[in-house]
Amino acid sequence: MKLRDYLQRHIVIVGILRYSFPLYLSALAITELPYAIATVYLGEAFLEANTTVFILLGIAVMVLGIFLFQGVKKLMGRRNDS
Repeated sequence: MKLRDYLQRHIVIVGILRYSFPLYLSALAITELPYAIATVYLGEAFLEANTTVFILLGIAVMVLGIFLFQGVKKLMGRRNDS
């Protein structure tokens, strides 16, 4: 039931923005893939009690997120100026 509601909301949003559904699914897969990979490696390091790997991966994910956020913010600023 929850999955159906979730998909319906996203399909409505995609329809309002006039995105093609395959393009939307491609973009979603590309953006979710790094989080999925990081979650697997962080979970494995946590379960194996490998503290060093867990902390280093956690810090790397945070730093990467900050750089990506800053890049998107800068890109959006350039688009608004044009």
